[in-house]
Amino acid sequence: MAHRLRSTRSVGPGRIPLIPHEAWISLRSNWPRILLLFLVLLGVAALCTAEEVSVSEIYPKQGVDLRSPQPGRGSQSGVPEVTHSKLQGGPGSDLGVRSPEGPRVSVVRSEEIETSPRVREIIEQARSQADFCIFLSGGASKMTLAQRKKVFGLYKAFQEMAESGERFLVGDGGTGKGVMEAVGLVRRASKVKFPLIGVAAAPNLLPGGSGEEALVPKYSPQRDHTEVIAVSPDPAWLPKQKEAGWEPSWGFWGSETPAMYSIFSRLAEGRPSVTILANGGPVTLEEIKWNIRQGRHVIPICGSGRVTDLVCAELFGTESRQNSETDRAAEVKAALKGRDARGTNRLRARFYPFHIQEGAGALAPLIDKIIHHHNF
Repeated sequence: MAHRLRSTRSVGPGRIPLIPHEAWISLRSNWPRILLLFLVLLGVAALCTAEEVSVSEIYPKQGVDLRSPQPGRGSQSGVPEVTHSKLQGGPGSDLGVRSPEGPRVSVVRSEEIETSPRVREIIEQARSQADFCIFLSGGASKMTLAQRKKVFGLYKAFQEMAESGERFLVGDGGTGKGVMEAVGLVRRASKVKFPLIGVAAAPNLLPGGSGEEALVPKYSPQRDHTEVIAVSPDPAWLPKQKEAGWEPSWGFWGSETPAMYSIFSRLAEGRPSVTILANGGPVTLEEIKWNIRQGRHVIPICGSGRVTDLVCAELFGTESRQNSETDRAAEVKAALKGRDARGTNRLRARFYPFHIQEGAGALAPLIDKIIHHHNF
């Protein structure tokens, strides 16, 4: 009782206590827990601050946040981008988006990839500026921040190569997402621009659409690409995916893969080419099969996670830790038994493991070795 009187008398006559007596007693008895909670929150805040610094260190001039963008937000570069309102038109149309805001986007039906005059023009123009091709495969949606920093930093090798006089083109998926955003920023920073051709699934890129196409997440084209080809999917693709439980939130990733590798094959016809493989899931697994069939040399970035780490484990015995794609190990093993365009199954000789820790300074010489010292 005496304690209660002391705690209320201190606030003065006629005044309401600032802290109720029961709350004051609770604070006094639980202060160690409260202090611990405060220290934990302070630590989390420090980690978040460090995370932002480490991301900006990848491309300090651009100040870009290279974490996975949210659907509908497109490029995360903090600069103007091609908006969906500008991407109007149907299959076969040239949307004519060529401005400081982004690349020209051309919509082509999957069944017209081989005959499209627009696709032919893009291929011929890119080939006239390149002596060899670099293609990118994989994704970054499930990379840790540390993995993103290291993998995205590797693509600075392209800037080094371009500025040293190498003539090459790069092919990827064209959206402002993950590795495609990172490579676009490398091209922007480079004093010598290399052709950067993106091939994307039209429903993931274009606004509107009907049925399921209208419901999928939308991404803007990455603004630093030279050209982006938006491929309308094969009508048979979606029913097959629905049998596997497809839902709109998955998007149309992978529907463009056959068209993409048809274009990549034509870009690389009669000249050296190499694919850089990082992370990735089921779509990447299909792309591995396409690269094998087309007889292409592949650089898997070991340590980047998921399917790529399974490839490294299968071919080179490296350890794959905490891999969310472990259930695909049998599929990877089967894919790596496939035969290439020359009828050979000596796939290990066509895969060049590169560890994520080695850095861009080591990637450029490896690409040079593959491109200039092999008989293609």
